[in-house]
Amino acid sequence: MDKVSVIVLSYNNLGGLTHTIPSVYQQDYKNLEVILGDDGSEDYDEDFFDQCENNLLRNENISVLRYHNSENVGTIRNLNKAISMASGCWILPLSSGDTFVERDTVTKIVKCFKEKGAFLVTARRRCMLNGGGYKIKPEDKQVLQIEQGGKELLKAICWDNFISGACTYYKRELFEKVGYFDESMRLLEDTPFYIKCILKGIEIAFLNEVTIDYDMGGVSSEGQVNSILEIDKGIMYQKWIYPNSSLIGKILCRSLEARFYKMTHKNKKIVLFFYYLIHPDTVVYKIYMKMKNQI
Repeated sequence: MDKVSVIVLSYNNLGGLTHTIPSVYQQDYKNLEVILGDDGSEDYDEDFFDQCENNLLRNENISVLRYHNSENVGTIRNLNKAISMASGCWILPLSSGDTFVERDTVTKIVKCFKEKGAFLVTARRRCMLNGGGYKIKPEDKQVLQIEQGGKELLKAICWDNFISGACTYYKRELFEKVGYFDESMRLLEDTPFYIKCILKGIEIAFLNEVTIDYDMGGVSSEGQVNSILEIDKGIMYQKWIYPNSSLIGKILCRSLEARFYKMTHKNKKIVLFFYYLIHPDTVVYKIYMKMKNQI
């Protein structure tokens, strides 16, 4: 049976591993390589990771690799490091605090890769809400966009990416074809990578299964503003969106440019007023996209 590499990354959230590790241990897949990578956590505890490794090794179908960065290098460099260590045919990231929902989740993911001949597979996630309850993402209308693929999906991802890296999986050969995640950014690994893949003609396959329970406490959680993530978005615009404006659409690119001006300028209202005055089509496009997303 082909090997699957499950990458479990942690940073200042070791408590989340008490939920994540059992969900990996319980998988019924017969050849799992688990890579435990800690990115310089302030609460790092060697004994705790020894216990995590020992718990995983109770499953005879699991082998374990682990490392600890002496300092925090950021999500992207840490993920790339783990990928470079992986020897599985497929790579399944799983952040600390997230859990596989069923014992056969890995088996279902591998089956999807094989049946669709895919390099990249994304699935649904069950987002656990504060105070109880949950929300399933992506929504059905977003799934239709994923399945449509191509230029329209590219535009949708650039405007408001709904494909989460938390439940997206990779054939190892993909990184040989398109390269690793872009280390010019620190936290924003998923959106620029999807843009790059679509531009290179890689389709994103969809697995219509909820694969993980998602911890809403991450750096990209709703309602939270992370200054480093905002900087990353600006880099993404300059490096991946603007240079491909002919494919993405010039009006969309200008609308995104206005959004990034808003993030980076102190006098936001004045800057946006003059920007919209010069480019009134961006106002119309913004209204159109809001109406479209509410349908």
